[in-house]
Amino acid sequence: MPFLSIVIPAFNRAHTVVSTIESFIAQDYKNWEMLVVDDHSKDDTKQVVEAFCEKDSRIHYLVNERKKGAQGARNTGILHASAEWILIFDADDKAHFNFLSKLVAGIQNDIDVVSCDLNAVHTDVNKIEVMEGGGDGYIEPLLMSHQKYIYFDVGIIRKSKLLEIELLDEDCPAYQEFDTHLRLSAICKYKWVKEALVDWFVGGIDTITSKKKLNRNARCYVVWHNRKRWRELEYNAFIHEVLSLFAHSSLKAKWLLIKAAPEILLFWPAVYINIVIRLINRKCNTHIPQI
Repeated sequence: MPFLSIVIPAFNRAHTVVSTIESFIAQDYKNWEMLVVDDHSKDDTKQVVEAFCEKDSRIHYLVNERKKGAQGARNTGILHASAEWILIFDADDKAHFNFLSKLVAGIQNDIDVVSCDLNAVHTDVNKIEVMEGGGDGYIEPLLMSHQKYIYFDVGIIRKSKLLEIELLDEDCPAYQEFDTHLRLSAICKYKWVKEALVDWFVGGIDTITSKKKLNRNARCYVVWHNRKRWRELEYNAFIHEVLSLFAHSSLKAKWLLIKAAPEILLFWPAVYINIVIRLINRKCNTHIPQI
């Protein structure tokens, strides 16, 4: 039984998936299986992957059984995975030789996600940028406030937690990592390895991240589907500030806060509306005026 299942969605990636698979064959950690899920490619992806399957019994070729697209292919791989720990990895990126061993070393009984930094390789301008992110513990507030970001390629996740959030959202058009980890962060404890162990290639004309209109629509989608949790997060922060002010104020000020309580409660719906407007403005580069 493998300890780790590597899920790689692939659509017309015959020209890149070779180097991706080879980067895992070269790993110093060997107890894994790989599920390459073909999203009905039109090129030679099947033949390329099956050639690896003949040489290495840990590598398996599957066809996407769910909704077409990367998320459907990922979910197909997750459901077929035999290990408790899942790594979702793109078919055009590369793992450093010690990537898996470093992540596996970070696993503890109360940890649900282990992740690390990555190298963003900008192929269009020939530049490498170290992308730091993540954090330890329960990082939901950091993700909700956009102080941190998590990528699929650099995190191993308990399969039970992916099933608990009912798999990945197959309707999410982009920012899929952000959406998934927003939902995971509500129930998962994270561990971060502060080392860049993956080369993430960006800048290709056929990548989702290059489509600006799609990105704006996806940002609206993620904000809308997580609106309740944003409201709860902002509300909890607001209540914490009020209670802190009450605890450290004079008796006269406490009485003023008590008298103001009804107005504070009436004021909150307007605060929430302004929070939503601010998020949409920030994520979609719009200029909707606040009330």
